[in-house]
Amino acid sequence: MKNILIPTTVENDILTAVKTAVKYTTGTNCSIVLMMLQKIPNTYSASQFLRETTPPCTPAQNSLLNQCREIVTQTGNCRLLIHHQCGMSAPLLKNLMDHLDTDLVILTRSYKEEKNSLHTTCRQLLLNSKYPILHLGNESEEYNFNKAMYLEYSKVDLGIHEVQKLINEQFSFKIVSQAKIEESIDEMVPHITETISKNNIDILIEARRTAKKSGRKEQSVNQDLGLPLLSVHAEMVT
Repeated sequence: MKNILIPTTVENDILTAVKTAVKYTTGTNCSIVLMMLQKIPNTYSASQFLRETTPPCTPAQNSLLNQCREIVTQTGNCRLLIHHQCGMSAPLLKNLMDHLDTDLVILTRSYKEEKNSLHTTCRQLLLNSKYPILHLGNESEEYNFNKAMYLEYSKVDLGIHEVQKLINEQFSFKIVSQAKIEESIDEMVPHITETISKNNIDILIEARRTAKKSGRKEQSVNQDLGLPLLSVHAEMVT
């Protein structure tokens, strides 16, 4: 794992995201990039443009960013970058991800709850990308990923061994259980919850495909189950 992108509005759970990123860089050199989105300024003034593209943070946000810097500095192998992104589109995101050589995206709960159209657009584009996405769970502490459950959707049709092979490239946890999802997962939540408890599952895995329509459902099952969810793109599995 080399570079990790974390889109953020700098809420408290950014600390959990950074701690999780640091923990799973596996000792290799990496960059953790905090991406802060702004709308494109409507001005012809260069100085005004610069002011609007790097808006001041609140004291609380500055405190959180300083804590993030301290966490990353202690690693010795990672560096923290803050990227101010003006506007968002599919070409912009692709160019940015290629430039950063991104290996993983981490989405916090607070970011997924953002209603601003700029952030909803960013989330939709990320969900339709082929990059691995780690959706953090409901807990505020850093995670220890050891045992995973694979949620095998019938529409994706990807076997557990293929997914485990892809996961092994970046993570050390193992898939110890799986649940086959035919249609809606809602009715299976009680059964999945029981299996999670019995097997000490601490992370969920899913494989996704690119949606043909832009109106992709954003609600992630991990919000119902409370666990982190690693979503990998089916086309990246060989």
